[in-house]
Amino acid sequence: MNNKEKNYCKLYSKYKLKYLSLKKKINGGTYPIKSMPSLSFGTSSVAYNLKEHLNTALTTGYRHIDIKQRYANILNIELKEYLNIIKEEIQNVPRDELWITWLGNLPIELVIEKLDCQYIDTVLSPKNFNEEYILELKSKPELVKNIGIENIYDFNIINELKEKYNINTLQIQAKLEFDELIQNCNSIGVKVQLYAINSPIWNAQIFDNTIPESAIDRNMLAKYFMKKYIPNGNTIIVSSLTGSSIIPNFENFNSLISGETIITPDEILTIEENLKKYNQFIKYMGN
Repeated sequence: MNNKEKNYCKLYSKYKLKYLSLKKKINGGTYPIKSMPSLSFGTSSVAYNLKEHLNTALTTGYRHIDIKQRYANILNIELKEYLNIIKEEIQNVPRDELWITWLGNLPIELVIEKLDCQYIDTVLSPKNFNEEYILELKSKPELVKNIGIENIYDFNIINELKEKYNINTLQIQAKLEFDELIQNCNSIGVKVQLYAINSPIWNAQIFDNTIPESAIDRNMLAKYFMKKYIPNGNTIIVSSLTGSSIIPNFENFNSLISGETIITPDEILTIEENLKKYNQFIKYMGN
């Protein structure tokens, strides 16, 4: 095959994928043509490093940003400052490449104005589900492309919300005990965003300082959750206190979707054994 033929095949493959994506059914105006990126950067980084870390993430290639109103409180900064930092950084990325997940109680129009982002890809309803809020979001398909829920762990409730309001996203904490819930959600077309992937071992060490740092390598834990859930279309949310894991996580993600082995069966077994061993401490972690 000569170079001309190779370029033609490459171009054909590109437009075939684009054509198939355009054929996706748009149900009630809630599903965008683009797909939710399976690796998300959580903007709960240390306050004085948020701008730097978000810039590093976007420059590296992250295109899914998890934004929450409560993160401003966690970072001990004003909500206005928090949103402004994010606004300044996302302006460097074409809007159609970016996926924004938002959770908060501000009017959605105000959030969009503060971020200058035209629309929100996924808006999450908090754990105390508010029907009025969901119906309001559904009435604005030009501003809200997908609607999800946070920290609901009863599959029957999730299924009811899916049927009644076309909820298509669930965001929950990453825990081994939620595996069946995640599989059930996927079976009805609800994708799961998993946050706090390092909290199991971090939390266990807080409650028992005899647990060695090496019990579960944090980088390996990220690989574990990526390998377990990304192939089914779910999203892993990562952040970084120091910034050191931002690039490695992205590299591992790219290796995974390229079909490379990022974690061995023996490593998976070791991680799961340790997670089960420390489960008594993990249960203390709040939702």
